[in-house]
Amino acid sequence: MRRLRFSLAASLLLTAALAALLGANNWRRARMQHQVDALQAMDVDVKLPVGWIDSIWQRPPAKAYSAIYAPEVADRCDELGVKTYDYWIVY
Repeated sequence: MRRLRFSLAASLLLTAALAALLGANNWRRARMQHQVDALQAMDVDVKLPVGWIDSIWQRPPAKAYSAIYAPEVADRCDELGVKTYDYWIVY
């Protein structure tokens, strides 16, 4: 049986690639959380998904809800990547 061997350079390259991926995910998650916090300050109900895949690559929220329609909220939802933005008009 033949042994599978890795060189030191291949191991370092793999470690660097994994560190870059996890670092980029951490930056992406922090940026998305900052945008979600800004939307929640405007009384928009939006939450980031939490799952095992989100520890590898953070997904954008699927839905956001608001009491009234506001164009700046819709623009921020589009910027965040929210797929559905629903609102209710309250009188």
